[in-house]
Amino acid sequence: MESCHMLLLTQETALLVKCLMARIASHAQRGQYQDEKYQTECKSCGSKMTTPKSGAKSKEECKSTDACVNGKDNCATTANGGTCTSVGNGTVFTCGCRAAYELQPDKSCRHKCDNPEFCLNGGTCSWDNVENPTCVCTDKYEGERCDIRSDATNDHGNLNFNPRRTTIR
Repeated sequence: MESCHMLLLTQETALLVKCLMARIASHAQRGQYQDEKYQTECKSCGSKMTTPKSGAKSKEECKSTDACVNGKDNCATTANGGTCTSVGNGTVFTCGCRAAYELQPDKSCRHKCDNPEFCLNGGTCSWDNVENPTCVCTDKYEGERCDIRSDATNDHGNLNFNPRRTTIR
């Protein structure tokens, strides 16, 4: 009788363990989900994905950990061609700007021609090519940003008083 009781206890224990395993699987850890009942293993949400809490029951509960994808970055990506680049698992990111734009302290992008100090010494910024702005210099200056005084004589003894248009690289 003793051995029969032990067998019954072992079967009950096995059933209890199976039941507990199924319950554990339905309470998946963060980054996992289980969309089928009575499974003993959970499914992974995938790379750079997690769930807001444990116990996810569908893949739809998986959300990106990538700050650039989920909008948790503070880059002004929609204004003036700003960019967000994820690093590593996506929780670290860098903000950037496309050509001819400068990153501002508030993480927005401002076109170089919008900076009154971009063209120097009275030069004006030309928007003819938005991606490659140019400075139109006054008679006495030249250079990419009108930063070189040009009213000195050249190699031939002639004075350089022609307005110059140079392209910024």
